[in-house]
Amino acid sequence: MRLSGLAKEIFEHVRDLPIISPHGHVDPALLLDDRPLGEPTSALIRPDHYVTRLMRTRGFDYEELYFGQELDFNQGEAIFLDFARYLPNMAGTTVAYWLDEQLKDNFSLSYEEVVASPKGTYVRLSEALLSPNFRPSEILNRAKVAVLATTDSYGSDLSVHGEIAWKGQVKAKVRPAFRPEGLFDISQSGWDAEVGKLGAATGLEINSFADIKEGLKRSLDYFVANGALSIDISPTSYEAHHLEDHVVEDIVSRRMDDGIDVLTTGDAKAFMEHMTYLMVEFACEFALPITIHPGIIRNHHLDTYSKYGSDKGGDIPRQVLVTDALFEVLNRFGNSPNLKLTLFTVDETIYSRELAPLAGFYPSVFIGYPWWFIDSPQGLNRFFDAVVPQVGFYKLSGFIDDTRALLSIPIRHKMARSSEAKYLATLVQDGYLTEERAMGVARDLVTSIPSNCFSIKQ
Repeated sequence: MRLSGLAKEIFEHVRDLPIISPHGHVDPALLLDDRPLGEPTSALIRPDHYVTRLMRTRGFDYEELYFGQELDFNQGEAIFLDFARYLPNMAGTTVAYWLDEQLKDNFSLSYEEVVASPKGTYVRLSEALLSPNFRPSEILNRAKVAVLATTDSYGSDLSVHGEIAWKGQVKAKVRPAFRPEGLFDISQSGWDAEVGKLGAATGLEINSFADIKEGLKRSLDYFVANGALSIDISPTSYEAHHLEDHVVEDIVSRRMDDGIDVLTTGDAKAFMEHMTYLMVEFACEFALPITIHPGIIRNHHLDTYSKYGSDKGGDIPRQVLVTDALFEVLNRFGNSPNLKLTLFTVDETIYSRELAPLAGFYPSVFIGYPWWFIDSPQGLNRFFDAVVPQVGFYKLSGFIDDTRALLSIPIRHKMARSSEAKYLATLVQDGYLTEERAMGVARDLVTSIPSNCFSIKQ
């Protein structure tokens, strides 16, 4: 993004500040092993479903990505050649912007060089990515990442986070986030396995919803003891409603005894809404920030999901509503000093109509930054225009990079900071802020604002 004048001054004021990344999907085992990233396709393309989905939409066959296998040179090169062939078709997308910045900042390569000489580029990247400069610790330390959240289910062994800290190679505080959503959809065939996973992790024999609830509490105790940053859930909607004990026990008992076929659509919907309510209740009980990012049809293309698993780019947004959906839970917990509830969306229609008014009244409610399909310079500008006039900047989450690809973390935060600088410069120009105040807000957006939203003590 090209910046000029005051926007450039504001950006320069914050560009080298440490990165707080409170929501992401980097595998902590990668940080513990701390080996150079190595093969370029595995480092740059395959883990980034933003990239692979754009290749797929132009006709690329996922079969050729060899998901679940370690790539050899020939396989990696073949995928990279296809990637270079599709790259011109990505022009104008935020993905192309991120890729261009990654290539320039890390390898002094241009977008045009990749397209013109993909074989030579692949060799050059292969050599670079095998060097110690591209160990995960070096990448994160070079980018000044101060806090990095991972995403972890109740079955996760969090001792790896302690080992990362003990080794000391990664300077960032690597913190877990509690992701219990495997239990939310009681109509899924894998729900029984998730119940088993919870039981194995907590030492419980689970035969009822009361047992599930106790298991979740035990798991949260473990997470909090190991520095958990938040509870992170992604139900299908914002609907959060409490069920009486006998009602939820009946749903769970029928599911455990007789399987999926005895459940109605209403049963599954009510159970998920109860689980969302319960997680907000637990967030208050454990004084742990909670993020909700609903409105996604997960794995929309069933054949892709069955062949290659989740997180392959097939998650599609749909419309959501908030005000009525959270009426019950906010009336119960919305003024609790223990609650920090951050609401994310990919439905931009609710920013000014619902999210900003809720955050403008309830002390507990924060608005999550644009993410996923709308974490672009254009998306950020629309977001600021929709919410800042109502609530300002200090009820926002700070930027969320939401990535598995290590090299994209600094690039995504760079994009956010430049977008923030540009927007703040317009507010100065229009007389809303002084230059001094704009500088202060820019700094707060990458330091105190995310720290406050996620209760991070630096």
